[in-house]
Amino acid sequence: MKLATLLCFAFCVLMPGFVLADSPLEIRLVVAPGTPGAVKMVWGEDEAIYCAKESLLDHKSVAEAAVLSIGAKEPRWEVEVRFNEKGKAAFAKSTTDHNGEQLAVLSNGKLMVVARVTSPITGGTLRISGNLTKEEATDLAATIQAAVPKPANP
Repeated sequence: MKLATLLCFAFCVLMPGFVLADSPLEIRLVVAPGTPGAVKMVWGEDEAIYCAKESLLDHKSVAEAAVLSIGAKEPRWEVEVRFNEKGKAAFAKSTTDHNGEQLAVLSNGKLMVVARVTSPITGGTLRISGNLTKEEATDLAATIQAAVPKPANP
């Protein structure tokens, strides 16, 4: 079952995917079939997408992940990912360099979202919103937050 999802810049689809890696968060470029190094992923019942083997950024670029409830009467659940300075720059560069292309968001190797970049995102925040349940949003945010690099003690 597909769920419509908005990633603050594009229409997306949220669903369980295929395991690629063990990072709690990765953003990869969606590429054409036959692209060297492309990894085929199942999408829906009978669709496939291909992701670049290398990620554009991962959980090491995250400062914080949190669940947001939008709306009082019928709340919608979102996951807000704020990038650290390095991640903010990498995300801005990725969305600028790949404007008009699709990006895939993976969590623990599962394809979570595919989104078309419609304009560069330079504010350092990624929002995953739409038809997430409270439990789905809480689990995703907790998975990402648990992997956020902790500052070393001086």
